[in-house]
Amino acid sequence: MKKYLITVLGRYGDLILATPVFEAIKKFDSKANITVITGRNNYQIIENNPYIDRIIIYDKNPLKLFSFIFKLKSTQYDCYVDVKVHYSKESRYIAKMVKADVKIGFNNPNLTKVFDIDFTLDKPDEITHFTSNSLWAISKSGIEINDLLLRPNLFQNDDSKEYVKLFLISHSITNFSLLNISATSENRIWPINKWNELVISTNLNTKKVIVTFAPENKLLAQNFSKINNNLIFFKSRKFSDVISISAKADEIITPDTSLVHIASAFDKPLLALYNGLEWNFKKFHPTSSNFVVIHSNKDSESISEIPIQEVIEGYNKLQHNS
Repeated sequence: MKKYLITVLGRYGDLILATPVFEAIKKFDSKANITVITGRNNYQIIENNPYIDRIIIYDKNPLKLFSFIFKLKSTQYDCYVDVKVHYSKESRYIAKMVKADVKIGFNNPNLTKVFDIDFTLDKPDEITHFTSNSLWAISKSGIEINDLLLRPNLFQNDDSKEYVKLFLISHSITNFSLLNISATSENRIWPINKWNELVISTNLNTKKVIVTFAPENKLLAQNFSKINNNLIFFKSRKFSDVISISAKADEIITPDTSLVHIASAFDKPLLALYNGLEWNFKKFHPTSSNFVVIHSNKDSESISEIPIQEVIEGYNKLQHNS
C-alpha cells in the first residue's frame, strides 16, 4: 500500500479545485492511502471525501503547531506532493520536515532544492487551470491522469444537509436561485444597487432568491434581503452549510470566488462576474457544463465597473441555455 501526502494550503477555492487529485490517485491505485494537509479554515471541504484517509490541519497557533509537526514527522510516505505552482515559505518549511521517498513541488531556483521533482519545469503551456496544474503535479509520481474531468468533487455532511433541509421547509421553498454577494477581496465585490437592479430587471423577480454572504457582509446581506420580498437571507454556520445550500439551488449567481467552483462541482447553471485579468480566468475559470461569464475591462482588477446591462444580458443568456 502506497502512502501519499498531499498539501493544499490556500483559499477555499484552491482546495475545492484540487479535489479531482484525490479521486485520480484512488482510481489509479485503489489501495493507496491518502493524507491531506490543509488549513484550519477549509478542512470542512474534504472532511467527508471518501477518497481521503486522513486530514492533517496546519494551524499557525503555537500551541497547535507542535502537534502538527509531530503528526507530520510520525509517518514515512512514499510520495509527497505540494500542488502550488509558485514559491511559498510554508511549502518549503513543510517539505523540509516531511519524510517521503519522493517529494514533488515547486523549487525556488534561488534557494536550495527541497523537492526531488519540480513539476513546473516541463509543464505544457496549455496546462493553466488550477485543477490541471494539480493533476499534472501528481502525474510526476507515475499516476495516469488521462481523460479525467476537471470538475471538483464535493461531498456534503449530514449536519449541513439537515440544516439546509429545515431552512428550506421553514421558508416553504422548493425551487430557488442562489445569489452570492461576497468575495475574498473588495475588488471582487459588485455593488448592491446593481445586484438589486439585476433582480428586478430579469425573471429573478418571479423566483425565490436565497442570498449568501461572508460573515463580514452580514449587515449588507440583511439590508439587501429586505429590499424585495423574493430575497431570502441565509445565515450559514460554517462553510459546509454553503456547500449544501448550493447543492439544492437551481442556479448560482456570484462574483469570482469559491461559489464558482462549488457550482461546478454540482454542475449548476452559473452566472459569474470576473475581473479583466486573463491569467486569473485561465487559472480559475468555471467547469460547469452551462455557465456564462461577464468580464470587466481588459486588465482591470475590479468587477465594480461591470455594467448592469451586460449582466442582465448574461443572465438572460443563461436562462436561454438552460
